[in-house]
Amino acid sequence: MEQKPSEIALEVIEDAKLWHITKTDIDKLYVELPQLNVIGRMLLEENLKKYERYNAMIRQNSESRWKWFNDNYAGLANRVSVRHIATFLHMHRVTLSKIRSKRAKI
Repeated sequence: MEQKPSEIALEVIEDAKLWHITKTDIDKLYVELPQLNVIGRMLLEENLKKYERYNAMIRQNSESRWKWFNDNYAGLANRVSVRHIATFLHMHRVTLSKIRSKRAKI
């Protein structure tokens, strides 16, 4: 939106189809198809909500973050490495491994 590099980096760890559109092209589409403005705003609002939920989550303690991950991404824990999950949850992988071991015993 601001025509500068993103502070967020993404790593694709499974096969994926990625889409890309330039700021110039999206601006042209908004002019040519005004109804896209509504869709664009809805997508932006949904992404903002996700960002706010994520920011609230990373301020929680480690166990709460792990619970949040399981509540919101059920099934991913079996497909994604501990290293990737720990990075996403802003914790050390050793901390996450301990939490997972502790939960498995319950």
